[in-house]
Amino acid sequence: MTQRFPNWRATARYYLLALAERVPLNHAVWRASEAAVLANVPMRRPILDIGCGDGLFARLLFRDKVEMGVDLSISQLTQARSSGAYEQVKIADATDLPFPDRSFETVFSNCVLEHIPDVDGVCREAYRVLRPGGVFVFTVPTHRFADFLFYPALAQALGVAFLGRWYVRALNRVFRHYHTDSPERWRCRLAEAGFQVEAIWQVMPRALTSAWDLLMPFASLQLVARRLVPGWPYPMQRLMLRTVSRALADLMRPEDCRPGANMVIVARKPGH
Repeated sequence: MTQRFPNWRATARYYLLALAERVPLNHAVWRASEAAVLANVPMRRPILDIGCGDGLFARLLFRDKVEMGVDLSISQLTQARSSGAYEQVKIADATDLPFPDRSFETVFSNCVLEHIPDVDGVCREAYRVLRPGGVFVFTVPTHRFADFLFYPALAQALGVAFLGRWYVRALNRVFRHYHTDSPERWRCRLAEAGFQVEAIWQVMPRALTSAWDLLMPFASLQLVARRLVPGWPYPMQRLMLRTVSRALADLMRPEDCRPGANMVIVARKPGH
């Protein structure tokens, strides 16, 4: 699929500034890089959102309510229900969805599949609940995730590479990453489930991923600060971002020849 991205900088800046009001800066950068691509991917209704979380991302990305959101976390589903992003939410396992065959035109998932051990089972279930011609749209980290991190590179430069390897293992445990696979591995996995891959856009290039990782300690401090002073420091963060958001947005543009630590994949179920 050849895709043009009109008004690229404005779209990326919009999501970056909107997210910076609610989440730590590095998280806002990661999510905005995904949203700026996803905003240009046609998704027909009805839509199923696998791993919907608290509903923040869907509320920003979709103009109208998403028909169905599923997650395993009751607390997250409670927030998703009150967010107004979904018509319905259900607790459900992505490897055993409680829906009839051919129920949806689009199955969507944002940075969720990497956390599920049986990701092949999720692909089979997405294929089952999609109508012929429907699309499976999702984002996942790539095999370059660890390579592009700032602190392992710093450890390597200082001659203590073992600390960098420990850091990568710790980060993957914290984020519960079971899969950080290459685009080629995902093409094979989706083909085995019956899909035809239409597009893969890599986002979060080395410079942006390094900045994301560099800001990780500050993100932890922000989450603690938010518990003590609700709402802080996100308004200040958004104000500061105005001076650098244009430069960050330029780094968010997906390029055919530029590898990234994250990717957006569009796969279609054959049919009308």
